Amino acid sequence: MKAFLARKDCKWQFVEPSNHHVNVAERAIQTFTNHFISGLCATNKNWPFQLWDQLTHQATSKLNLLRTSRIDPTKLAYEQTHGAKYNWNTHHMTPPGTRAIMYEAPASRASWGPRDTDAWCCGPELYHYWNCKFYVPETRSYRTSGSFDLFLQHCLLPEFTLKQHANEVHGELIDAIQKLEAPAKKLILTKLATALQSLSAANDPQPIQRVAVPETTEDEPSIQRVNPSPIITMSTNPTAPRTLKA
Repeated sequence: MKAFLARKDCKWQFVEPSNHHVNVAERAIQTFTNHFISGLCATNKNWPFQLWDQLTHQATSKLNLLRTSRIDPTKLAYEQTHGAKYNWNTHHMTPPGTRAIMYEAPASRASWGPRDTDAWCCGPELYHYWNCKFYVPETRSYRTSGSFDLFLQHCLLPEFTLKQHANEVHGELIDAIQKLEAPAKKLILTKLATALQSLSAANDPQPIQRVAVPETTEDEPSIQRVNPSPIITMSTNPTAPRTLKA
């Protein structure tokens, strides 16, 4: 091998055995393994683990979108591999193992059947416009759909703190008052001044008045209008026909 590399004018250097820090292939494998494991840990708790192989394509695409090419550092690795940039306007990129519901067209559902079908998102469909690939537990098959809704388990929507919310309301209130006419502006400013004076004068917040609910006695039994359902389902597929029948 050394003689062949010498004939081809290739440069090389040897390292000691079991040293993976300077091996490019080993570093790439380690990076992909860490990324894929973190993706598996971010899936829904009820996600079927046997679908792990469906997440490899999206994991590879995300890694190639996060690092540059070794051949041309001005391009991303995805563009270098596929010959074109990733089009975010035509392809979704969803969190792995996300619970979803797919819309059912009127021609493929019963008159009184559910309008959606429970499924698991497996990643984008690159040959379809704004479509994703889904696994349907009821039919144990894969489907492609563009009308769906995702339910994230580990991603929370950002919320304002009380101070941030007050600042935002203050800014919007000032902008709205400035656009009002004189009579309406005077009226709202008077109301605000009165409310602010009452807030500044109050040292402690007023306690909430609780209403006592009288307890029922055995002589006056409560009327049971609807009998309790004997069936309590904990199904993770509520739109399944057998669950609806139950």
